[in-house]
Amino acid sequence: MVKVYIGRDFSEYTLDELNSLSVRDLVKKMAKEDAERSVLSLTGRFLPMDTPLSSHNIRESDTLRIFQTCVLPKVTQTCDDAMLRECDRLFDYLQKEESGYMHMRLMAEVVEPEFLSKIMKQFPELRNDPVACHVLNDYYIFKAMVTLPNDEEALEKLRKFHCEHPTLLPAINWLLRKHAQKGRGSSQRTPRIQHDDSPSPMEPPQITQEMLRQAMAIAFGGAAPAGSLRTGTSNPSHPSSSISTPPPAAISVPVSESNPSAPSDHIYQLRARFASQLVQLNEFGFTDEAANLSVLESTDGNVEVALDLLIAMREEGI
Repeated sequence: MVKVYIGRDFSEYTLDELNSLSVRDLVKKMAKEDAERSVLSLTGRFLPMDTPLSSHNIRESDTLRIFQTCVLPKVTQTCDDAMLRECDRLFDYLQKEESGYMHMRLMAEVVEPEFLSKIMKQFPELRNDPVACHVLNDYYIFKAMVTLPNDEEALEKLRKFHCEHPTLLPAINWLLRKHAQKGRGSSQRTPRIQHDDSPSPMEPPQITQEMLRQAMAIAFGGAAPAGSLRTGTSNPSHPSSSISTPPPAAISVPVSESNPSAPSDHIYQLRARFASQLVQLNEFGFTDEAANLSVLESTDGNVEVALDLLIAMREEGI
């Protein structure tokens, strides 16, 4: 007798009985209404449904097993229209903010190598959705996912996409809120955004007057004044955009007479060290290599803090 298992239950058949049946016939006998999601296995091989069992050389000592696929409950996903509209409003706000500071910070973050691993800590479900991860990691696709089209048909397609990737919209909403809240002075201009009192461990330090003064000194060719750029403390009541301290006088640096135009070895080292960061700063419109290298060196390559410094220096007309 040959045993045919389905789960823990089994039935016994003679070889003559089995050889008179096809694989499909046996599966229908055993699985009944679940036959469509069932397959028959012989020694680890799935047998084609339309073949006769007699063609598979089944022996008395063999065991046949029927395996079934799991039935997953169908969950109807809906697009959160209120959240989609809020994302559209937040993104529009970031783009139109006068200094462009928050928009630049958003663009810088989504292309960071560690960006996806950071946001997956907030939204672990993203690990199972590579399409959503690709959207989050590409600024221009990201933008399209939160820009509401005027065409109703296109809007319906956008809603459908978010239904198919339910973690994407909450992740985008969290990211946009974070950048809108930590923009300089944004708390006074966006009353609709709820404030999170808990400090963000990944948020870079605020730019202080001392940090700006040191970066300016380096940019003008002198050594940084005593004290580290990263040890200053911010004064929240005086944002960097309101600094009125005039720039320090340029400090002269002796230049080799043999080849005054040749860059120093230190400059070559900085170019190699901050090559990728220089590309990002150039994309944001900061093309002065000397200033870029000086702030990158001062901030140890932190592009977000470097952007803070460069924007503050630009606002001061430096």
